Amino acid sequence: MGAMQIHLANLSASLLRAVLFTVLREAGAKTSLKEAGEMLRPGSMPKTRALLIEAWIASMPETECEEGEPQSAVAPEPLTTLDAWSKARFDLRLSDDEWLSMTPRMVHALSKRRLESSRQFELMISILCAHTVNHSFHAPKTATDPRSYMLHPWPDQRESGATKVTGETLFGVFAALTKPKGKGKSKK
Repeated sequence: MGAMQIHLANLSASLLRAVLFTVLREAGAKTSLKEAGEMLRPGSMPKTRALLIEAWIASMPETECEEGEPQSAVAPEPLTTLDAWSKARFDLRLSDDEWLSMTPRMVHALSKRRLESSRQFELMISILCAHTVNHSFHAPKTATDPRSYMLHPWPDQRESGATKVTGETLFGVFAALTKPKGKGKSKK
């Protein structure tokens, strides 16, 4: 069983001591493994276990569904330790020490930032692709949308009810603000 599948509610006393020691050490406490074990008295074990579970839940990223994606009834396949490590190493370029010192929420935030960076780069390339296609010798009758060339497009905001603000919209608003009122009419 991988580390990602450990259930904190079903830990033995020795594993609970190891988890408590690791959590305290990562939080900066100068606690030894023996001292962490001494904290686990028979009356305090359920409370300690509950606090560790609460901290684990708090360290998880919030579940979010991309706009426009249907929520599936099938739960995603659980992430194995090896898959999590390879994602951290290859996609995020983290060392083992960096990865192990992060909470899942922190890794998720880095993954989201990496996706946003990829989308920005893809948008630049897709605009070039769309421009090339739309102005070629055999250009399509209807212009292609640059987003159709993106591997990781942003969720479609038009479907979610959000209004799309373009540069032309902003120019129109500012142009209306700068025109003097009532001075456009001339007498003949």
